[in-house]
Amino acid sequence: MLTIFSGGSVGKEGPGAQIGAGAASWLSDMLKFSEEYRRKLVICGISAGFASVFGTPIAATIMAVELFGLEIAHYAALSAVISFLITGHRSVFASQILAMKKSEILEVKVGEVIEHAEVDLEESKIGRIRNIRERIRRRREKFRQKRAGKPLSRKEK
Repeated sequence: MLTIFSGGSVGKEGPGAQIGAGAASWLSDMLKFSEEYRRKLVICGISAGFASVFGTPIAATIMAVELFGLEIAHYAALSAVISFLITGHRSVFASQILAMKKSEILEVKVGEVIEHAEVDLEESKIGRIRNIRERIRRRREKFRQKRAGKPLSRKEK
């Protein structure tokens, strides 16, 4: 606890890794995974937690490989990249400089300090997101009807 409150290195990386490991452990309990898959999922959770806190998926993957071996690399890399993309333009370090946009939909100034970065979403892009959401909704409905055994209409097929 002392390290966390002092703001030391482990005080920043530890909680992110702990939350990722805890969430992965809970998920593996819910899905009743075997011990082997549970271990891999927890390692992916640690990697994802680290990548989301610091905004560094490559460093998170390398850390996972150093700690747990090369066979976990592709799982750790995938989870780190996904969490990096989901967290948006945020980091535990407010002075970190944005090196890239995480999505073409977002408008953000590259080279700006994260603390001062403003992310905008153009109106045309919002329509694109709504369109994607509608397509997902239709696919879900189609899947639900298929599972329920209801025949699909010619248009839905």
